[in-house]
Amino acid sequence: MPELPEIQTIVDSIRPLLVGKRIDHILFLLKETSMHGRLSHFARHQKIIDVYRRGKYIVMQLERGHIGIHLRMTGKFISSYNAITEPTHIRARIHLEDGCILYFQDRRKFGKFYWIPDREKFFENIGFEPLSDEFTKEKFISKIRSKSRQIKSLLIDQSIVSGLGNIYVDEALFRAKIHPSSQSSSVPEKQLNLLFKSIRQVLKEGIALKGLTIKGYEYGPGDSGYFQSRLQVYSKKGEDCLECSTKIEKIKVYNKNTHFCPKCQILFTN
Repeated sequence: MPELPEIQTIVDSIRPLLVGKRIDHILFLLKETSMHGRLSHFARHQKIIDVYRRGKYIVMQLERGHIGIHLRMTGKFISSYNAITEPTHIRARIHLEDGCILYFQDRRKFGKFYWIPDREKFFENIGFEPLSDEFTKEKFISKIRSKSRQIKSLLIDQSIVSGLGNIYVDEALFRAKIHPSSQSSSVPEKQLNLLFKSIRQVLKEGIALKGLTIKGYEYGPGDSGYFQSRLQVYSKKGEDCLECSTKIEKIKVYNKNTHFCPKCQILFTN
C-alpha cells in the first residue's frame, strides 16, 4: 500500500492539473468505489480549490465539501486530454469542464472515494502529520510513552502518526537502532529522540526520490519512484547489514512482514 511519500508524490503530480478547474461530472464504473451514492451529484460543476494529502488520503477541496480518495493497494491516476483507448481496470473517471479526463485505475478494486462535508469530523481519528509543525518531539515521545505496545504496531497505527506504513517504519526503526518488537513504554528517551528524527528523515528522503517502487507503484504512467535504492533492511532478509554485516532477519509484527538487524537494533522490554 502506498505510504506518505508515495501519496504526496501523487498529489504533487496531479495538483497542477486539477486546481482551478471545474468538475463536469464523475462517473463510477464500479459502484463500490464510491462510498456515497450522491458523490457525483455533490461534485458536479464544482471548482477544485486545492488538492492535498491527509495521512494516506488524497483530498480534493471543492467550493462546498471535499472528496477524499484512498488508493489502497493498487489505485493510481492516469490523465488525458485526448481520446484514447481506455486503460484496463478503470473504476472511475473524473471529467473536467476543460476536456481533461482523470482516470482512476485500480486493479484490485479496493480503492475508495469518500464525500466529506465536514473535514474535521472525517479526519478526527487520524494522528499527527509527521512532517508538520504540530509533530513535535515532546508530543511524539509523550504519545509513545503513554502506550504499552510493540513499537512497530504503534507506529503504523494511523491514529498515532498518520501516513506511516510497513516499509518506512522498518527503515526508521533501523536508523534509530530499535528492535521492532520493543515495548513502546520501555524505549529510552535517547532512542525515541533518534526515532523522531529518523521518521522525518526517511519520509523526506522518500518524497525527494518520488516514493518507492517495488510492487507496481507509479505516480504517473511509467513514472516510478527511487527510494528502494536507499532501503537498508526492508526486503533484505538474508543479506548483510550495511553497518555490521549481520544477516538481516524477517519476523511478523502486527501481522506485518518486518525486517531488522538483530545486532544493531536493541530489544527494549519491561
